[in-house]
Amino acid sequence: MMDIKIGTEVTLSKKQIDYCELLAIQKMERHRGLGVEDFIVKAGDNGFDRDFSSIKAQMAITIAAGSKFNSSTQPRSAFLGTDQPHTVFSDGTSITVRTTKYKNGHLASGLYKKPVADLFVLLIEKGDTFIIKGFIKQKDFYKKERIKYLGDSEVYAVRQDELFEYEQLV
Repeated sequence: MMDIKIGTEVTLSKKQIDYCELLAIQKMERHRGLGVEDFIVKAGDNGFDRDFSSIKAQMAITIAAGSKFNSSTQPRSAFLGTDQPHTVFSDGTSITVRTTKYKNGHLASGLYKKPVADLFVLLIEKGDTFIIKGFIKQKDFYKKERIKYLGDSEVYAVRQDELFEYEQLV
């Protein structure tokens, strides 16, 4: 069993960050070429920053898990029907990664999303460091009672104190 704990911090190296930036550029170009538009959560968001943050978080969680990093830039689009887990751990568990920059931020996902992985994980992003805040099963996340208004939109959302250790769920 993997030893992935809440509170684990992973700091990416300059080389890892540069690689994530390259992947974010490729992903953005590929999406635009297919006509997939960015899902803007709030004013000021842009596709590159969201992709870059997401790819760095995916790298961080795979480092913490000791698993292989998925460097695919293929579109993960609910609109195109090509949504897929962000990563798969070596034990076969599929993960969708979510990040926040807020200390008490929620794990959140749009109402249009469909379950595509076994678990969600929330990481707090602090520059080049990511802190694991916990996991939740997809089937326990996508429930009507979890719909909340965050920012200016309605989403599925879970507070950090409602998340679990990885080993509690697998």
